[in-house]
Amino acid sequence: MHYMAPGGRKEPMRGLRLAVPVLAAIPLAGCELVGGIFKAGMWVGVIAVILVIAIVGAVATRLRS
Repeated sequence: MHYMAPGGRKEPMRGLRLAVPVLAAIPLAGCELVGGIFKAGMWVGVIAVILVIAIVGAVATRLRS
């Protein structure tokens, strides 16, 4: 696609000037989202491990008595 610039000359891919920064910003937002998910996932994993250890401890205590 060609656009006519002032003075009558053609300016190919003028829309590319806007598209490149916009398209470059999209992955950055995705990286922040993935980072947040992994941080939340880490804490869920930590809590799950603590719960499993507590349950195993409770079962072991009941089996001994």
